[in-house]
Amino acid sequence: MTLRFTFVLAGFFCFLAQAAVPSLLLLETVDADTGKPVPSLIRITDGEGRVIQLSSLLNRGIGLRKNHPASQWYCHNGEEAVKDVQGDLMVEAFAGPEYEMTKGSMRVRAGEHAGMKLKLKRITNPRATSWRSGNTHLHIMKLTRAQADQYLRTVPRSDGLELVFVSNLRRAKAELEYITNEHRAADLKKLESAGLRFGWGEEHRHNYGGGGQGYGHVMLLNIRNLVRPVSIGPGIMLKGTDDPPLQKGLREARAQDATVVWCHNSFGLEDIPNWFSGMVDAQNIFDGGTHDSYEKTFYRYLNVGLRVPFSTGTDWFMYDFSRVYVRMAGELTPERWLMGLRKGRSYISNGPLLELRCDQNDIGDVIAIDKPRKLVFRGRARGRNDFRKLQLVYNGRVMAEAPSKLSGDNANRDTGGHHSAIVNWTLNADKPGWVALRVDSGFATLPATAPVALKGKGVNEFGQGLFGHTSPIYIDYAGRRVFRPGTAKALVKEMESAVDEILKRSRFAGDAEKMQVLRVYEQGIAALERRLIANE
Repeated sequence: MTLRFTFVLAGFFCFLAQAAVPSLLLLETVDADTGKPVPSLIRITDGEGRVIQLSSLLNRGIGLRKNHPASQWYCHNGEEAVKDVQGDLMVEAFAGPEYEMTKGSMRVRAGEHAGMKLKLKRITNPRATSWRSGNTHLHIMKLTRAQADQYLRTVPRSDGLELVFVSNLRRAKAELEYITNEHRAADLKKLESAGLRFGWGEEHRHNYGGGGQGYGHVMLLNIRNLVRPVSIGPGIMLKGTDDPPLQKGLREARAQDATVVWCHNSFGLEDIPNWFSGMVDAQNIFDGGTHDSYEKTFYRYLNVGLRVPFSTGTDWFMYDFSRVYVRMAGELTPERWLMGLRKGRSYISNGPLLELRCDQNDIGDVIAIDKPRKLVFRGRARGRNDFRKLQLVYNGRVMAEAPSKLSGDNANRDTGGHHSAIVNWTLNADKPGWVALRVDSGFATLPATAPVALKGKGVNEFGQGLFGHTSPIYIDYAGRRVFRPGTAKALVKEMESAVDEILKRSRFAGDAEKMQVLRVYEQGIAALERRLIANE
């Protein structure tokens, strides 16, 4: 009896010792070709397919609504222990848009220290051809400074982002929770690490009412000092008048050598006159809103001869993989990257990776010809998720398209592999125009709560409708750019309607304030009417 009791007691203490030691999964996510650690996003499920909460890692969905699909994923630095996981585990991992999904399974016993290495296979490597990724629009709120700093150090690296612009903005009362308003360029510099840079900026804006359309919102990137007032008018600040116009702030930003990026597609009244007055450098689309389409935002400007670089970001937190790839030479700095953006060497995406060329010409280039010439365009898209269609667009019309096809070594599995498509199109160029490449997933963006039933059908892992669009390759013919008088006249009417709305809704202290705002539209209308006369 005594011997048996001794064995039972020894077993009991052994059980307690195991129970006291936490289980660890020593996880590595590495590049399949180089073997080097790759920061990634991971999801671990149990034998019943339920997502396991990982208290030792930063949740990718922090700051987003509770049921956002991003909350199933966790940031992993590439070689890191995952604590307190045991049982039959399925581990999934990927790194931004540039890698295929990889998964592995194993059993981890209570108290065990187990190891797993997942090899992530690249879909393509944009950096190898000088394309560098960035987010031009980001703010964070309702976190502590320490939490915000951890977010900024961690999430972009797990998402494969190389450059993030963090911007100041104001709104009466609510701004007390805008934690990134504490950051300045020097603070962001301290958060940088290998492969991750930061830029600083400001969202300069005006609304009628809390969120209704006003003059609009615009990013002022790589400023040296805040342009004040950061937010204009009683609709946002609950005091003051609807003066000055945004254009005054844009001029101040330009004096600081800043880059000006219009926000939220066509949202706002002052976007058209500022584009035609030469005050805007690039246009954000799908950066926290779904105001209108490519056709209403980009194509109208392009069809009256403007050069319009495409850009994007995520506004509040990084709810999506939205980014803009910019082609640039040399070391990545905010200044060099923004120079490439201003030149139109860019494409936007929240998943698909794009390529567009015409002979030796790349995105953003101008092909100048004086006589008819045959131009051959080749476009390509690759992405982890099914983007459905790849389309080549000429002056706003789809001229060629191809369906996406599953490819890669793991094309027969539920995860792994990737989708790709190629389009080729020949233009007998005898007039000016522009050519761009886009994907048509069937969606622009989707609410994050919508996509569970749509998995694999035009959405990414965060439930956002896939998008991708290049800036154009331009064709100038006999020294002229494309110009559609009907589009120009419609834009003039929109500016005239904006003046009527301003006169009805704005609050001014006197005629001097009112005329300062209205002068922006007078100048924009005059600039566009000069183009109409020149193209008669």
